[in-house]
Amino acid sequence: MSYELYKDFWVKLRAEAVKQAEHAIGSTRGFVAAFNVNVDAVKLLREGDFNRLASKANVRAEELKAAEPPPEASEPRHVVLALAKALIEGSGFEIPIASSRVADWLSETLRADEYRMGGQAGISSNVLSVLGVKRVYVHVASMPLLQAKLFRGDGVLVPRVKGGVLKALHPLEAYSELDEPMIHWVFEFQEGYRDEVNGFEVKAPRSDRFIASYDPLNSSLHVDSAFEKFMRREVANVDKALISGFQLVRPLYPDGSTFKDKISRFKGVIEEWRELNPDLWIHVEQAFMSNMELLRHSVLELTRCASSYGLNEVELELLASSLSVKSTRKGPLHVLEELKSMINTLGVELLVLHTRDYSLALAKQSGENVARSLWFGCMLAAARTTTGFEVGLRDVLRVLDRARLPMSFEAFKFHSELAESLGVRLGERDLLEGLEYGGYVVVVVPSLVNPKPVRSVGLGDTFTAGFLASLLSTRP
Repeated sequence: MSYELYKDFWVKLRAEAVKQAEHAIGSTRGFVAAFNVNVDAVKLLREGDFNRLASKANVRAEELKAAEPPPEASEPRHVVLALAKALIEGSGFEIPIASSRVADWLSETLRADEYRMGGQAGISSNVLSVLGVKRVYVHVASMPLLQAKLFRGDGVLVPRVKGGVLKALHPLEAYSELDEPMIHWVFEFQEGYRDEVNGFEVKAPRSDRFIASYDPLNSSLHVDSAFEKFMRREVANVDKALISGFQLVRPLYPDGSTFKDKISRFKGVIEEWRELNPDLWIHVEQAFMSNMELLRHSVLELTRCASSYGLNEVELELLASSLSVKSTRKGPLHVLEELKSMINTLGVELLVLHTRDYSLALAKQSGENVARSLWFGCMLAAARTTTGFEVGLRDVLRVLDRARLPMSFEAFKFHSELAESLGVRLGERDLLEGLEYGGYVVVVVPSLVNPKPVRSVGLGDTFTAGFLASLLSTRP
């Protein structure tokens, strides 16, 4: 199959993908997005910004050359070193801020360009609501007015006790003047961004973002009591749940509790949902975690009752390392072998990898359903790169037609090489139904690449929300 035929196939499938999403969304009774919601203080890096940060933190050029930050930032210099690493590698990741002093230093040193919805659950709930999901029950640990104003659409509902009655409220009815905002600093950088510190040049090979967060509530994996009680009552009428936020967990807490205690609390809530609604589709989404012990424990515990699991290419290598998964293969089979080992270890029905160039799902069945869902998620994320915000179901094709984004050639190469490695000559049927590998169906979908996106934050969350919203049941 030529690249031109490959592109034509996916262009023709766009309308089908939107139609499947419309059907799935229309039949969804309720969707849960938990647990992390916060405020993103967004800063687009401009010429001289990195130099000023490094100078104020007294970071030397010699330190930047190594660019090896610690797992968490207890000093301002740690934030700068982590940002340098993100810029040099052109990859996005997060570092937790361990001290309020560092958080205050950032607020005093920088001025945010804007405040936006943050957190996987927060971003996903907005995406789902704007798509038309009627009831998106979102967990919010702290709801000041600033946070409430960042929700979009009519579908977002926040469980709260008001007037002595437990009910799901519109965000602007659920805010509290006593709550403090949980702020995450998001540094966005464009491909080609460069700066210099004492003769050492920092240059970004591609566009991405870096996040530094001080979030005492979400980092303690706080579960709101009203949300917990409400979901106990309503989960029987919910079809899908997105679980995220466990990447913020810390090894030890001031009260003597550990990460195992916090993860156990999360798991207990999810297990209760599963008991009350055995048909609930539970998706667990990973994020960047550098502590291998915390990552391994969190994933193995939270996937015990999960239906699917999602991660990106950076998170894939971290999880492979934490689970001691090693592949001797090269190229696409290396990725596939790692994913197969993981899905067998985690015991989920569906494993989803989303990268800059392609998305890949390893599933037990229903290749066509999964392919259209992956493609819809990719389309939705691509639309966000051009608009900077959530796009409604009826606007996706219009936005993409106007943007005319190129389809990733790297995806075509990966897909073709994978098929060849499996002894298959890639055809249209393989694109839609997937390839067989070790008892699983492998579905690969290309990305639409925007070299200079209006926004880089939230693209993975947008993909995941779109994919899950469009996914029809893969169970018999």
